[in-house]
This record gives sequence, C-alpha cells and structure tokens, in this order.
Amino acid sequence: MASQASDPLLQEINAVMSTPRELRDLCRLSIRNHLAYSASGSGILHLVSHLPLPRSLVSYLSYTREFSNEWDDEDDVDIALSLQEL
Repeated sequence: MASQASDPLLQEINAVMSTPRELRDLCRLSIRNHLAYSASGSGILHLVSHLPLPRSLVSYLSYTREFSNEWDDEDDVDIALSLQEL
C-alpha cells in the first residue's frame, strides 16, 4: 500500500488546498451564490446571461471560458452597450 505522502492525487489536493484562491475566482463564486439564491432553483445561467455585463464576464461567470486580462474590440463594444443600458 502506498504511503499517503507519495500518492500523487493527495499531493495535488494538498497543493490546491494550500494555495489561496484568486480574488476574481472568489468574486465569481460570490456572484454565482447570490444568483443561485435569487433564482430559487430555476438555474443561474439564464440570470447570468441577462446581466448588463460584457460577454467576456458573462462567459467567465458561466464557466464557459477563463477570464483574460486582455480585452478585445468586442469587449469594448459590450462595455459601451452595457453602460448605455444603465
């Protein structure tokens, strides 16, 4: 039987657990938890897609892509449109 210290899975779990989560990941979890509470079981993806946010942030909140620090032209247009709706 392999020792727990030499088990690759346990080593990976220990590495993940000892690394603090990034602020953006904590924000995503907080927003999703709030939406889940508001959705009352109807699912949050519908709510996320209707937020006045750029597509890149909606995708990030939906876990469809990782957030990038680089903006593209579509993100600029999305931000401008989101601000006009406010």
